[in-house]
Amino acid sequence: MKKKNSGFPFKAPLFPIRYSIPLIRYSLLITFLLKLSFLLLFVHHIHLWEDHEIAVNLVNTGEYFINMDGLKNHSFQFPIYPIILSLVYKLSGIHPVMACLYNLCLNIVTGFILVLLIQEIIKYLNISTLTEKNVKFITISSLFIYLIHPAINYYTLYNVHPFMQNMFFLLLSVLLSFRLARQLNLRNAFLFAIALGFAVLDRGTALMAVLPFTLITFLTKGLPETLRYLFFTGIIVSLITLPWIIHNYRQDNFIGLESSSGKDMLKGVTENSEGSNYLNNGKFYSSALPFSNSDSLAKMTVAGQNKYYMNQVVQKWKTSPAFAAKMFLVKLKNFWWFRNAAGNEQSEKVQKFIPLYKLVYFLTSLLMILSFFLIGKKVIVLFSVPIAISLIQASFYVETRHRILLEPLLILIVLITLTLAISQILNFTRKSQKVWTE
Repeated sequence: MKKKNSGFPFKAPLFPIRYSIPLIRYSLLITFLLKLSFLLLFVHHIHLWEDHEIAVNLVNTGEYFINMDGLKNHSFQFPIYPIILSLVYKLSGIHPVMACLYNLCLNIVTGFILVLLIQEIIKYLNISTLTEKNVKFITISSLFIYLIHPAINYYTLYNVHPFMQNMFFLLLSVLLSFRLARQLNLRNAFLFAIALGFAVLDRGTALMAVLPFTLITFLTKGLPETLRYLFFTGIIVSLITLPWIIHNYRQDNFIGLESSSGKDMLKGVTENSEGSNYLNNGKFYSSALPFSNSDSLAKMTVAGQNKYYMNQVVQKWKTSPAFAAKMFLVKLKNFWWFRNAAGNEQSEKVQKFIPLYKLVYFLTSLLMILSFFLIGKKVIVLFSVPIAISLIQASFYVETRHRILLEPLLILIVLITLTLAISQILNFTRKSQKVWTE
């Protein structure tokens, strides 16, 4: 009987990385111990974000809320990170270092997910010139860069922030998206839908992880098969997110996953800014928002406040469409590059390393462009998630961390491109030497 096509258009065998697995495991273990030691011995100041306040309120009162704009807001933030933090704080006491320990555990687990994602992407690309040695180099190098990435480590060890959890759920969803495209069955679809549902509850833009599956399956299996699995996935994701939507409606009369969207969009079209958390003069964005009627804001409902901010955004598009459109492009540029005042909220010590980071990222950007020529049309599938998220994020506001969330995937694309470029250069050199020898 003829074996059924798996749905992944490749014929060449995958060069396994099983011989590298012990090295990967030991690297992750040693990295965990080193970062844990650093966290306990050298991290003396931890930045606390809104999630920390929500978690503390959950521990102390049993109620999920944050005081925002004069109200108890029960729907301000996506729920998973604050809820998990509250469980951590209940077990250990309210110590931010324990939140960073949780971030560190996610950092290590995400490293292993990245390794599995590399395998899936290599299978999909099916590049015959990639040898087993090449795949090992790409895998180990991607993991190494991820583990030492300064910005990723900063948000892991110095911040009570959902950044690391966002990355965990996003990469897990992308991994399962590729896997479902390779092996179309209900089991893989169910696992993907479960992961994607919780990823959306963690950060809404994670929904874009569905794109690799959608593009690959549409091109290889056609529209009916694609729609069938998308419908199944959509039902599961809706069932997972629906309880939180009901919670937000019952508590704040707000329909949606988080009620800060209006304010996030408004600061993205704020005058004298680059559409980030900070204005051009270095002040926090809130100093430029229309708070002259703050007393009136405090008398509104949470849903009313969000509607008020959204109306401000709509008004900006109506009265100054050219400015609003320009701000969208500025934010899109800042996502893929840097805003002019990037790092202004960091210490002078950190700011000294920003030029080096920009140089490295500039070289990375050149290789990303080169990937379209060396990898071919399939690279569009790899870029589909970053491009989609950048467009969505530019509709709200943009900080460098929004791109850093995707940099492990970008680094993987760059390393594949670099490997192919080196291989072509070496092949050209060998052929040239052979011609001269003859």
